[in-house]
Amino acid sequence: MTALAQQLAAVLSPEVARRLAARYPERVRRQLVHYRWAERQGRARGPGWLVRAIEEDWPPPPELERRLAVDDSRRYISGRYGALIQH
Repeated sequence: MTALAQQLAAVLSPEVARRLAARYPERVRRQLVHYRWAERQGRARGPGWLVRAIEEDWPPPPELERRLAVDDSRRYISGRYGALIQH
């Protein structure tokens, strides 16, 4: 399983995570950030929310785009510890 699929498997089943990561790698990266933000805001409604966001390529809300536009060194940390950092 790829590192991206492993990150996704923390939320989804391993089979679905592998399929989505293989088919939509860039969407998965974007939507994982979107999902984590939406969860903290109380807007994400479980794993199905993330699957639909990836498959339909939902745009992030303007407030999240503004946050992502600010350079933050925490975004460049990857691997095991990258998933622990809340953006």
